[in-house]
Amino acid sequence: MYNMTKGIIFVISAPSGTGKTTICDSIIKKFSGVNLSISTTSRFPRENEEDNKDYHFISKDEFENRISMKKFVEWTTVLGNYYGTEYDELDKYLKRKEDVVLNINIDGGKAIKQNYPDSVLIFILPPSLKELQERLKKRGTETSKQLNQRLNMAKHEFEMIAEYDYLLVNENIEKTVEIIDNIIKAEKYKAHRYDINKIITKFKQEEV
Repeated sequence: MYNMTKGIIFVISAPSGTGKTTICDSIIKKFSGVNLSISTTSRFPRENEEDNKDYHFISKDEFENRISMKKFVEWTTVLGNYYGTEYDELDKYLKRKEDVVLNINIDGGKAIKQNYPDSVLIFILPPSLKELQERLKKRGTETSKQLNQRLNMAKHEFEMIAEYDYLLVNENIEKTVEIIDNIIKAEKYKAHRYDINKIITKFKQEEV
C-alpha cells in the first residue's frame, strides 16, 4: 500500500569459499524485486563466466582510469586483480525504488555503508576455518599459495565483523537463505524507509 522512498542496498560478505555466491543467487530468485549488483573486475573470466552477467570484465588500464575518475563507490585488489562497485550500478536500482544485493568483501561493505548509510550489511561465517580450507581445496581454482592467501584474508575479515549489522554461520545453505529472507522482509517494514509525514497527512485528512 505504501512505497518506500527508495530501494535498499543489502551487502552480503563472507570469506571466499563460504558459499556467498550461491546464497546471493538464491536470494535473487526468491525475491522478484531484488537485483544482484554486478561488480567490475580486471581479472580474466573463468570458465562459464559471462561478461555483464557474472562481472563487468574490463582491462587493468581501464579500471585504473575509472578509479581516477572516481567512478567506484568501493574497490580493492585481490590476488593482483581489481574488483569494484560503480556508483552507476547501484544508483540505477535505487532511483527505480528497487532493492539490490552486493556480493563484496568486508572492506567494500564498510565503504558502501559510509556512502549509503541506510544500507544493510550481512556477514556470513563458515562453521570453522578448517571447513573453509576444505571447501577451497574442493573448488580447485587456487594454487596452494593462493589458498593460503585466501585463508589469511579470511582471518583479516573476521577481525572486522563488528562493523556489520547481521552475523550468520552458514552451516546449511537453505537455512541461511531463509534467515536472510527474513532479514530482507523485516528491513522493508522499518518506518524510516517511508515518507512518514505523507502517511500521517493522509490519515489526518481521511474522513470517517
